[in-house]
Amino acid sequence: MPLRDLESTAAARDGTPIRLRPLGPADEPLLQDLFVHMSREDVRLRFFAAIRELSHALAGRLLNLDYDRSMAIVALQEATPLGVARYAAEDDEKRRAEFAIAVRSDWKGRGIGYLLMTPAD
Repeated sequence: MPLRDLESTAAARDGTPIRLRPLGPADEPLLQDLFVHMSREDVRLRFFAAIRELSHALAGRLLNLDYDRSMAIVALQEATPLGVARYAAEDDEKRRAEFAIAVRSDWKGRGIGYLLMTPAD
């Protein structure tokens, strides 16, 4: 399935249209923008560490996806990244996976995390 087939549009709780699409290798600027708009506490909760900046190396690791075993979806309001959800299968049987969600701090409580974890219709 082509990645563009995984794109969809949804609405935040207040009706704001949100575009959901897979992250790709060229999306480092989106990750950097999301990171600088997250509080230190939100960053710590996402990465389980007090990270002061999203290095190019870490961004590269987050964007280097094996689409057979992992996926990352970004929520966008126009060109502004609002959040990212990702999962990585723990084994070849794909019965269990680790997942993580990061939502821009000023958009928390508006349903972005829910949209990122809800299958598209």
